Amino acid sequence: MAKVENWLSAIGTRLAILVAFSLLLLVIGLLAWWRGQPPPVEAIAGEEYELPVVVSLPLNRVAHQPIERFYGILEPEAELEMRFSLPGRIHRYGTVHVERQNPDSAHGQTELVEQPLRESARVRKGQTLAWLEPQRYEVAVRSAQVRVEQAQANKAEAQAVTEERRAAVLSARVQLAEAESNRDQQRRLHERNVITQAELDRHERAWEQAEAMYQAAQALHRAAESRRDAANHQLHLAREALEEARIQTEDATLVAPWDGVIAALPYQVGQNVSPRETVIRMVSMDRVKLVLQVPQSRIAAFGDSIGGEVEVRISALESRAARNPRYSRDARPRMGRVAMVQPAADPVTRLFRVEIELDNTDGSLAPGMMAQAHLPGDTVQAVRLPLEAVRYRDQQAWAYFIQRGARIGLPLGAIGADRDLVLEDIDLARAVNLDRPIEENDAVLVTHLPRNMQGVVAGHPRDLTDGRPVRTIELPELTGQAMTGYMPDAMMEKDDLGAGGHSDGEPGSAGDGASPGGGITSGGGGGGER
Repeated sequence: MAKVENWLSAIGTRLAILVAFSLLLLVIGLLAWWRGQPPPVEAIAGEEYELPVVVSLPLNRVAHQPIERFYGILEPEAELEMRFSLPGRIHRYGTVHVERQNPDSAHGQTELVEQPLRESARVRKGQTLAWLEPQRYEVAVRSAQVRVEQAQANKAEAQAVTEERRAAVLSARVQLAEAESNRDQQRRLHERNVITQAELDRHERAWEQAEAMYQAAQALHRAAESRRDAANHQLHLAREALEEARIQTEDATLVAPWDGVIAALPYQVGQNVSPRETVIRMVSMDRVKLVLQVPQSRIAAFGDSIGGEVEVRISALESRAARNPRYSRDARPRMGRVAMVQPAADPVTRLFRVEIELDNTDGSLAPGMMAQAHLPGDTVQAVRLPLEAVRYRDQQAWAYFIQRGARIGLPLGAIGADRDLVLEDIDLARAVNLDRPIEENDAVLVTHLPRNMQGVVAGHPRDLTDGRPVRTIELPELTGQAMTGYMPDAMMEKDDLGAGGHSDGEPGSAGDGASPGGGITSGGGGGGER
């Protein structure tokens, strides 16, 4: 019996402790709920709860054509490394004519002055740019010329002998024919016993002698022809040697193959060079190409653009025109042609090479200049925000927007649905991060905003926090000094910060009701004071 009583006593003690603990939790929860309740509507609307006053500007939708910007470097369309094909010592460089102002002229007249070849000099096609020391090559040409003259004399002599031998062959042939005719005639007479055998033998010997002389004349003629052919061959070799000597003399000079600009002269006059060493580097600058290295994520912008026109801006020329208006014409945007889009990425950098050709007949473009290629995209709808309403922090743009009809209270599900408090005519300030904003003159274009934003807060209110109730003054769109100068007195004179506020009003500070976010674009507007 005692055990049962002890057991019941222990259970009672535990129940008492559990009940007390539950009551404590209930008190803490009610206290927290009570502190989380918003002030009554009468308090918010009256003087007991002072609302910050802000200027709200409408969210205006505009048609926007986004521009893809790609940065690259200008390169010459053609580049040539000029080398001598022979070893030797640089004898001299060519000259160029440069136009300069005549110091003796009172009217600013110019004159052409001959100057030594130097970097950045413009040269013309066919102009001789450099020479090797010519002595050894000139000697080779003179020696080859002497050999050609000797071979020509030998050929002429052999030709004359050949002609003589040919005439001798013809004469011996006539004599042989005559001796052969006499012999045949004497044979017929001998057959008729008109002449003796001795007479016939004499004519036979005469024919044999004529035959021997004809064979000897033919042999001499063939020998003369061989000597003539040998002389012709020697003349051909001598002429080839002369041509080679002349070519070597030409190879001892460097001639511009086309109009261009001297990019580099790495050697001085008097230095020895070999055939593998570049003596002059020359570039063609009538046309240049903008070379872009495009990542895979953006190469689709050039999908069907080969052969199409692209607007190109030259940063260096724009900067020069900003300093000196006389160069404003050179700074104008240029139209280039997409000449090449690399079909495969570089295996090391994983970038695609794109080349855009540009006309440079005015000579204002130079290799190494930075440039931008602008590719227009499809037109989209964007929200236009005044530039003064946008703030930046850690490279992130954001702005305060107005949200109306916000639900304020502590929702308790089905049990506490009747305890929710909805203030339909209360505006809240919402800090929203701007996704990829586009600055355009005095405005910022944004293509994505939360749907339920009805206006953007003008100026830079100091005591706003995300989710704070505000009273709005809705105005038409203002820009520049008109907007930054318009600020309610209640905002300008108020030095104290809102509860949990931050001195610069930036999102994410202590006491914010929610973090800045993004969403889908929406527009709105209105007028009057709320």
